[in-house]
Amino acid sequence: FRGARLTLGLAPDEARAYMVRTDRWKFISYDKYDPQLFDLETDPKELHDLGQSEDHAAILIEMEDILNDWLRKRRNRTTISHEDIEKRTDTAKKRGIYFGVW
Repeated sequence: FRGARLTLGLAPDEARAYMVRTDRWKFISYDKYDPQLFDLETDPKELHDLGQSEDHAAILIEMEDILNDWLRKRRNRTTISHEDIEKRTDTAKKRGIYFGVW
C-alpha cells in the first residue's frame, strides 16, 4: 500500500477509487473527490482530465452507469482488514519492494 492516503489524511475505507474503461474512455470515481474522465483516443497518456467538462457530461453519466452496473453485479468479499492496511501502508521498501526504481 502506498502512502498517498496518508498525505491526504484518509483512512483506508475513505481512500477508495473505482475505474472502468471502454475502448475510448477511462472513468475513475473516487469516494471523496471529483471523478476523472480521459479520452484514450486523443489523450492516451491521460494528461487531460475531462471529468469536470460540461461538454463531456453525457459521457461521464454513461461511464458512471457502466461502473455502477459492474459494481452491483460483482462478487464482494473481504480479503484484508483495515487494521492490516494501516500496518502495511508505506512498508514496501522495508520488504524489499521499490516502486518506480529502474
